[in-house]
Amino acid sequence: ILSKDIKKVDILTTTEKKALVTVDKRNGEFNKQIENIKNDPNITDKQKQREIEVLQNKINKNNGRKETILTKYNDALVEANYQKMMENTRKLKR
Repeated sequence: ILSKDIKKVDILTTTEKKALVTVDKRNGEFNKQIENIKNDPNITDKQKQREIEVLQNKINKNNGRKETILTKYNDALVEANYQKMMENTRKLKR
């Protein structure tokens, strides 16, 4: 799956690429916040659970956005674009 997603990078628009970077960055921030909450001795377990749930919902929403972007392009189109780029690269090496 990862190799398919990597091949899609070349076919994505600049806006889509920026959105994916933003999603990844925000999810990283949310995960850091989750770790901080888990390690905070001043918060009750119930409060931790609620705060983590809110952040996890944000991560899930972001992941949905990411999936929407990545599934926009079918595998055949992505593979055709990849093969075309590889052929152009081979031509340049000659």
